[in-house]
Amino acid sequence: MGFVPSPPAPYFPNPGMVYPMDKYQSTFAYPDEHMRLLGIIAAHWETVEHLLGIAVAQVMEHEPGRVAILTANIGFHQKCDIILAYARHFKETDQPEWSKFNQTITTLKDAYSARNKFIHAKWHVVDGQIRRTEVRTRGGKFTIADEPTPISEMNAVAQQII
Repeated sequence: MGFVPSPPAPYFPNPGMVYPMDKYQSTFAYPDEHMRLLGIIAAHWETVEHLLGIAVAQVMEHEPGRVAILTANIGFHQKCDIILAYARHFKETDQPEWSKFNQTITTLKDAYSARNKFIHAKWHVVDGQIRRTEVRTRGGKFTIADEPTPISEMNAVAQQII
């Protein structure tokens, strides 16, 4: 596609500059580092989901490639439940292994919640500061959060997933 003329200010610091497509820049005023980390969080989680799909296939004694269309369409919590159901025999036969296994599932669920905090957020910039808004309903209650999002917080989540 070649070069694309930049949109007018305030989106880019140099409105007359031409940006090559190999270095895409958002037409919104989102900081590059926040968006870069958002992409990393999404990519890391996609890898986790893929590995969980393989694990589900293997505990069910299927060839992962043959059932990938099914495992790709099973939600995260359901994958964890299936794996836990197959691993339950460790509860009686190997308690330390069962505890370690449960801790791993808990760690995965914590990482999933942390991932969702960013992936499903509404992003906006106020007075030059990027903010994340979340609106949730749980237990008949609304929770609304609108808070600044430091890079360190996103970096921690990216590292938590791997």
